[in-house]
Amino acid sequence: IRREKLLMNLLVCPACRMIKDKLYEGKLVIEHVPNQTADDLEKMIHAYGARAYEKDCQHRLVDVQRIKDYIVVTTTENQLATKLAKKIKDAFNRVYFRATYLKAPSDVSLIKMSFI
Repeated sequence: IRREKLLMNLLVCPACRMIKDKLYEGKLVIEHVPNQTADDLEKMIHAYGARAYEKDCQHRLVDVQRIKDYIVVTTTENQLATKLAKKIKDAFNRVYFRATYLKAPSDVSLIKMSFI
């Protein structure tokens, strides 16, 4: 049984395992999202995630949640979260963002954005 379990672990890609276990390396919290912008912003997030996946299959969105007036995005790579935040800032003029990187051994980046 132990050999089979080891073999199963070797067959699952790291990104798939992270998604299955609800783990992430990047977390993007977008606050005060205007109602008229929320749908377009969510579509942009999913499209950006799809393009990132095409370039590198390990770069994926783990989850995108819309809760009241904010959106929480988790990603398998911390660089993906940072690049996504910069893309959102470029697309929507009135956005402030701040990035925090947790110390080793963690590679998690936490990015908070807010519509002004």
